[in-house]
Amino acid sequence: MMFSQVPMTRTSSQGG
Repeated sequence: MMFSQVPMTRTSSQGG
C-alpha cells in the first residue's frame, strides 16, 4: 500500500 508502481506483489504484507 506504499508503492503504486507495482500491483502489490511483495510491497505489502497483504499481497494484493
